[in-house]
Amino acid sequence: MISMSAKKKKWEKERRSKREIAGIVGKNVLYIIDYYDRPGKASAEGPYAEAGAYACAFEGKPGKRVPKAGVFAEAGVGRARAEWRVCEAEAKGPNASAGVHADILGVEAEAAASLGQAQAQFGILEAEVKGPNASAGAYATVFGVEAKAAAVLGQAQAQFGILEAEVKGPNASAGAQAGIEGVGAMARAEIASASASAGPVEVKAGVGFDTGVSINPLKFSAECKVLGCGLSLGGKTSVSLLGSELSINLW
Repeated sequence: MISMSAKKKKWEKERRSKREIAGIVGKNVLYIIDYYDRPGKASAEGPYAEAGAYACAFEGKPGKRVPKAGVFAEAGVGRARAEWRVCEAEAKGPNASAGVHADILGVEAEAAASLGQAQAQFGILEAEVKGPNASAGAYATVFGVEAKAAAVLGQAQAQFGILEAEVKGPNASAGAQAGIEGVGAMARAEIASASASAGPVEVKAGVGFDTGVSINPLKFSAECKVLGCGLSLGGKTSVSLLGSELSINLW
């Protein structure tokens, strides 16, 4: 069986938001603190269904150092997993899950379903591949509140700290947010895209039809897009044309 700490970590993973590098760093630090001495374990199983609740804080054990609490439920056709310290790898067949998680960085609720996925992590280095999938979530963190939903035919992603690369097949998403970085709402639709980022610079190539607007008074910036074409001025400055984009975060 998969360890309880491994299941809990599913709800600890940060919902990737490129607007806040501090959030990425914070989650990576908490993850390493929580799992640096986790013992090795491997498992494989056929159809499964699980549900549970957890609460822990400062217990001096892997997965229980950082204060957190939550509930989760998941079911799938099959999965295999291996873990050791801050390293882990997992593969799943068709699956669905839902959960609520709270820790010192905020609260999140999420539901997701996927036809298949594989994920590997070594400290702050992560890679993930997914087949057709859909997800929805609501998040309240120290940076603000956010709600979003997405559906993707297929995607692959790799991340090392603030370095990230991603490829997506046809996908659509919608979201709204409000917090210390301002307010905004955006609907996104892409036929396909590939992107790469290194710190403040990001390049994206694709065909898309994003439409929406956002304002960030903290960074003195604003964004407006109509059918994949638009501008973003201020902290993040970018030019978009039918889904392809060149951007740089100035501050």
